[in-house]
Amino acid sequence: MDYFKQSFEHYELTMLQTQKFKTNRIRITFANELNDATITSRALLPYLLRSASALYPTRKALSTKLEEMYAANLGVSVEKKGLTHILTYEISMINNRYTLNEENLLNEGLLFLNEILFNPLFEENILIEEKRLLDEYHKSIYANKMRFAMKEALASMYHGEQYNIGALGNQADISKITLDDIKDAYKSMIKNDVVNISIIGDINYDDMVHQLSQTLSIKNHKKELILLDKTPKKEKDITQLCSIQDVSQAKLVIGYQFPVYYGTDDYYKAVVLNSLLGGNTESL
Repeated sequence: MDYFKQSFEHYELTMLQTQKFKTNRIRITFANELNDATITSRALLPYLLRSASALYPTRKALSTKLEEMYAANLGVSVEKKGLTHILTYEISMINNRYTLNEENLLNEGLLFLNEILFNPLFEENILIEEKRLLDEYHKSIYANKMRFAMKEALASMYHGEQYNIGALGNQADISKITLDDIKDAYKSMIKNDVVNISIIGDINYDDMVHQLSQTLSIKNHKKELILLDKTPKKEKDITQLCSIQDVSQAKLVIGYQFPVYYGTDDYYKAVVLNSLLGGNTESL
């Protein structure tokens, strides 16, 4: 297993060469700082991009192409790390060795990702459907009492801070999002986001670097993003929140802050402490 990492003009590239798996995977992430004004549009964006493109104008056409690529899998996700909002686009396909006619599926996967990322087709009916799904997700948090309790606790702890912005946006803003908002979010992503590409599988480094330069239309600028939230915390009074609902089991969430960050000597001590107090099998 060989590891390779290189910084190019417009993106960072990480490759892991291994023959342990029968599939190859390509992941492209677009990252920018959390922004409450645009977070909901950005949260919807990947799900619209995976639904249609200029070459594949319907979900059926897009799904058919994936099936033709030996049932390749296309996935998207939205997350936040520290004060950074990350949109992920990923495709997984079988190794070229297992194709029937020696097709170059790895190159096809790159071309497919380039198509959905740089030739989008934004349709009103798809936006309506994705807004409905995102709204249902937010509503489902209330039904899951543990997630609801965690959400309320974090909202109180980080009130007024940038970290309080949720990766999947604000439920109150969903109905207000228009197709123009989505297009603006897309243009901003393409122009301003930091791009990282990771590839794992039975690959050749030189061939992959060449294919990436010939295939992907990435022209992004580089900048530093905040992956660790080291915003100075003011000492606060203890706050108690109580929500009375008709449930079979009460949920207790305790939130505390202290100056321990990833990579410091006390980090793993804090992880152990959290496990001891938290709601898992190792807890007291």
